[in-house]
Order: sequence, then C-alpha cells, then structure tokens
Amino acid sequence: MFLVALRARSLPVLRFVTRVRRRWLTIATVVLFALALVAAACSDSADAVVNPTTGILVRAESLTSGKGCGSAATNVYKYAVIVFGYNGADGGQGDRANYTFPLVGNVYDCFADGEFISLDTPNGSSTYRLEVYAYNRAAYEASQAIIEGAAGNCQVSSCTDTSANGGLGGSNPTWSTVCTATQLTEVESLAVCDPLSAGLSGLAGGAVGVTSLTLDTATFHLPDGRVASCGPGIYDAGTSVDAGDAGDASDAGDAGDAGDAGDAGDAGVETVPFATARIRYRLGATVGPTVDLACPAQFSTTVASEAAVYSVDVGLVDSVGTIVGQTLCTGTAVPGQSTAIVCP
Repeated sequence: MFLVALRARSLPVLRFVTRVRRRWLTIATVVLFALALVAAACSDSADAVVNPTTGILVRAESLTSGKGCGSAATNVYKYAVIVFGYNGADGGQGDRANYTFPLVGNVYDCFADGEFISLDTPNGSSTYRLEVYAYNRAAYEASQAIIEGAAGNCQVSSCTDTSANGGLGGSNPTWSTVCTATQLTEVESLAVCDPLSAGLSGLAGGAVGVTSLTLDTATFHLPDGRVASCGPGIYDAGTSVDAGDAGDASDAGDAGDAGDAGDAGDAGVETVPFATARIRYRLGATVGPTVDLACPAQFSTTVASEAAVYSVDVGLVDSVGTIVGQTLCTGTAVPGQSTAIVCP
C-alpha cells in the first residue's frame, strides 16, 4: 500500500519533468536552426566578390572646410574639377607645371566627393594634377552654361580657357585651388589639395581682380516708413508730401516734375531731404572708414578679395548738419567684381 501511494504521488512530478525536457528540446532545436541560417548567410557573403576600385578621390568635406556647403554667399555651392596628366616634359614628374594634358572633368555638388575611376596614364605616369574651380550659388548660376560645358568636354585645351566664352577660367569662380593625386591599383587614392583661394588666385599664374562695393545715394527708404531723397532745400525735414501738395513747392516744378525727391513718395508718404550720405561698412569686428559723400554721387569702396557679406550703415545728413535718418544696408562681396549694395 505504501509503495502504491508513493508511486501515485510521484506521477505528477514525472509528468512535469517530462514537459520541461520537451520544452527545452524545442528551444534548443530552434536555436540550432537559427545558427545554421546565420552560418549559411555568412558563407554566401564570403562567396560574394567585391571588386576594389582604382581611382582618385577629392574629399568634399576637406575641400569646403572653412567655407561650408550651402547656398549662402560665403558657402561652396558646387565645384568643378579638371584632371591633368603628365605631358612627358624633361623637367620630370615632380614639377606640377608638367601636368598639362587634360584627361577628364566633372561638376559636383558641394556635399559630393569628386571621384575619377580608372584614369588613363599618359606617358606612363599615374600621378595627376587637379584644378578645382569652386562657386557659391550666385556665381554658379551666373556661369552655369560655361561651367557645365567646359567641365564636360575637357578633352581639349580650352577647358580652362580664360576667355569670357571659353573654359572654366572665364567662369568667374568664387574660389580655386590645385590638388595632386597618384592612382594606385585597386585603391581609391585621396587627392591632396591646397586651401581654396579667392577667384583664380589658387591656380598657378592665376589672380583675383579688385573687389568693390557700390551704393547709389539718391533715395533711401527709412525703417520708420519715411523716404529720404537727395535734394537740399526742396522740402523742410519732416514735411509730409503727397502727390497733390508736390506742386506747392515752387522750386520743385509741377507735381509731375517734383524732382527726384517726388519720385520716391506716393500719396501720404513723408519725405525728407538730405544733402550728405554718411557711410561705413562692417564685417565682424572689422569696421571700415566713415565716408561723408554729397548726394547723389555714387559711393564705392574696395574690400578684401574674399566672398563675404558686409553690413553697411548709412546716415543721412541735411544741409545744416542734422541727421534726418538712418538705415542698414547689405553688401555681398564677389572676388574680383564690383557689386551693388542693397538697401531696404
């Protein structure tokens, strides 16, 4: 009886152990199956052959360092690269000047690396000189046809022609530089580039012309809604002038001929005269000289030959020396060019 009772009590325990063993066997089977799948996948990956690339690469991140990549006037927007091979001259491959044989060119977005694959090796040399022409957005859009045409057809010497209708040399680049690179078998070699310089000054024999900002001083729209117009003595400062009253100023002529001052004011717009424009530019901590200029003469100033956005303070002074208005304008410098200052 005792043995029968003991066996009866042991049966539930044995059933529980049996269930646990079965469960663990199922888990172990699933794990082994998963490991087998992973092993098969690894085997397939190992069998796939990745062919190494032979070529040279211009790193966009390094090229745009200090300028940034974007649409602002001080950013690189796009850049063109021309690859030159060794011309076989007696001076040898150590002289950059001997790399004048144009091979290929292309244009890249500022965020994209410049890649050239399996380049030809003229005169047995796998070392190359690269010319880089970099543009901010305004410069690129102004010369897009020249840039795209020259970079895409660089099998002729005109790809870097400096004429206005020729190659990249005539495309008014914002910056330029030179790189060197050596192509190695089954390796994508990085080009070593000098820092970007303004205009064409980054290239051998290249230069950048005078960079200047100009401002017409006939009329200014002031922040408070008034219009300041060049014309001392035409109106009293602060006088409200509308189309019907313009003829009351006998010196100004008829309403239709109310002078340059009248052109600036619609009905109800307060117009104030000024005789002198007091102008200075600012760039960061750099403050230019203050210039007093009798209106309506054009203001012009030379600035550094580097793409930059200047703040231009304008104070307007009447014929007795009273400041009658002030405004803030913006000047975007383009290397080697003269650009107009823009006011509100």
